[in-house]
Amino acid sequence: MTTASRTCAGTSKKTGKPCRARPLRDGDYCIAHDEDARASTGFGGPQPGSGRPRNPRPSEVARRLIEENVLALQRPYWRALGYDVEIGPDGPRLVELEQGGAKLHASFEGWIGVSDHDDLAAQIQAAEKLQDRVYGRPKQATEVSGPDGGPINTVDVSDPETRDLIGELLRRRPAARDE
Repeated sequence: MTTASRTCAGTSKKTGKPCRARPLRDGDYCIAHDEDARASTGFGGPQPGSGRPRNPRPSEVARRLIEENVLALQRPYWRALGYDVEIGPDGPRLVELEQGGAKLHASFEGWIGVSDHDDLAAQIQAAEKLQDRVYGRPKQATEVSGPDGGPINTVDVSDPETRDLIGELLRRRPAARDE
């Protein structure tokens, strides 16, 4: 038999029929059926560096932009407080603005009037937002807990026996005295 007429000794996994591909030189199987040849040549399956690169998630893009532009995002807060940020040889530093921080203002049909008085509410809001970003928001004082700060004990009143027991305990308690 000549080399041109030889076929692979493997069979198709889908149909179970003999493979009609030509075998590799000095072998009985084609590259699809020779495990060693496939591994050495990288035949089949994804290859390192192949395919389209993964698109970044929107949150990844936003995080990168924020981290690269921290000063641009913080500057409005500092300006509301009456400071600007300058980059010096020792890094960023605050410089007090001559006109101060946020001012009270009013507008009417395109006219804007700015007062000489500071807008303390805007300045406090800017300071709180900066502190919340750096230190986190403070815990709210509405936390509810059981005895000694532990969990709250609950009773399942869907059970008829439990309801009867609670009713009996309520009937036995001493009557409240009006004083």
